[in-house]
Amino acid sequence: MNLQFNRRRALASLIAIGTVLISPNVSAGGFTIMPIRLELSEQRRVGSFTIRNDADSPVTIDVRSVLWTQGDAGDEYTPTRDIILTPMIFSLAPRSSQVVRVGLRRDPHPYQEQSYRIFLTEIPAATEKPLSGVAMTLRLSVPLFLKPSNDAKPELQWALRRDDSGDLRLTARNMGNAHVQLANLQLKQGSSVVARQPSPAYLLPGRHHDWPLQLEDGAILDRQSLMLEGYSDAGELRAEIALP
Repeated sequence: MNLQFNRRRALASLIAIGTVLISPNVSAGGFTIMPIRLELSEQRRVGSFTIRNDADSPVTIDVRSVLWTQGDAGDEYTPTRDIILTPMIFSLAPRSSQVVRVGLRRDPHPYQEQSYRIFLTEIPAATEKPLSGVAMTLRLSVPLFLKPSNDAKPELQWALRRDDSGDLRLTARNMGNAHVQLANLQLKQGSSVVARQPSPAYLLPGRHHDWPLQLEDGAILDRQSLMLEGYSDAGELRAEIALP
């Protein structure tokens, strides 16, 4: 199997397809967060992000950090004191913004990237009475990656298999010591795309992700391998994968 990353071409392609992998901000429910991802290290122990309230009413925001890992069932979050957040709770007037500063209480691991998420949760006003009888609050998260002291990069291994129903599934394993975010994956037979998986996904170090594949209409697999192409925040993806 052969795997290549091409960062420059991937950057241009991600801009073209408009994925969130390189978007400088994210908006939801009248709020904008910028940037949408943070990276800290021994050399950069403090960072920040800005949240803006574009709505017509004030809001109170609670900010908390969690250790982010991945298990067989998906993302797992554990309370942590590794991260310093200032402020942890604040009010935002309409069309105003707040800078949240992020710092480290711990030293980076020598060889392994550590992953966290910072959750921002709207606290409903005590006087609010939802029309539907159910209080709806906004909850957003910002990924935070703590780089190790030594070099870190993802290392992907790909495989195709058939499940008990005979349907094709694609598996990616990250054998490296840094995360990767994948998007817009497609499998090609010659010059023809035979299957697509556009949904983005994070893959943390040492973890794997499994996608069900739906073949394109009329696609017939008659070769011994397929070519995987796609994009990631580590560069363009290209790998030849044997068919089961």
